[in-house]
Amino acid sequence: ALISQLKTMFTNPGAVPRHAQPLIRASESGIPETICGRCDAYKPPRSHHCRICNRCIVRMDHHCPWMNNCIGANNQKHFMLFLLYTLVEAVYALALVLNNVRTGETYASEATRALVYTLLAVSIATLLFVATMMYNQVYAIVTGIGTIDRMRKRGPKGNFAPVPWVDVFGVDPWPMYLLPTDVKYRDFHRVMGYKVATWEIAPGPVAPAPDTAPSPPTPPS
Repeated sequence: ALISQLKTMFTNPGAVPRHAQPLIRASESGIPETICGRCDAYKPPRSHHCRICNRCIVRMDHHCPWMNNCIGANNQKHFMLFLLYTLVEAVYALALVLNNVRTGETYASEATRALVYTLLAVSIATLLFVATMMYNQVYAIVTGIGTIDRMRKRGPKGNFAPVPWVDVFGVDPWPMYLLPTDVKYRDFHRVMGYKVATWEIAPGPVAPAPDTAPSPPTPPS
C-alpha cells in the first residue's frame, strides 16, 4: 500500500503538454477541438483543468489531497491498488478486533481496552471510506463518467464510453495488475487523446574544409 501511495503521488497523472495537438482520427470523427481557457492549449476529450496543479489532466477523476496529486489516466492504476491494499488491511484489522471481542479476550488495563475499541472504530471508518472510493473508481471505468463529471451532473447525456481495462492497467499480463509497476500502453496517443508534433530537420550541404585544395580539372580523353 505504501509503494502504491508513493507511485500515485510521484507519477505524472497525465498532464497535457502545451504543444499537444489533436489526433487525426479524432478530427475525422467529428470530435470538436477544445482549447483550455487557462492553459491556452489543446484540451483532449475527457480531460479537465486542475486549478491546484494548474494543468490539464487526461481523464482526470479528481485532485486527491491525501496524495497531493491528481488522479488521472496515468496513475489511476496505482491509486486503485492503494485503495485495494488499504481495504484488505482494514478488513484484516477489523477481523482481528472482532475475533478478540467474540472470544472475550481480557485486557491488562482499561487503556488497552480503549485502544482496541479505538482501532475497531478506525477500521470501520477506513473500510467504509475506502470502499466508497473504490466504488467511485470502478464506476468511472465501467461508465466512463468520472467524479468531476458526476459532480457536474454530466451523466450519460455526454460523450462518455466505458474505459477499457487495458487503458488503466496496461498490456502487461494480468498478474502484473496487482503490482504498482508503470503502465505500458499499446497505443499511448490513443489513450491520452493527443499527439506531440515533431519536426525533422534535413541536414544542409556540407561545406569543404577551408584548407582543402581544389581538385585539378580532368583533361578530356
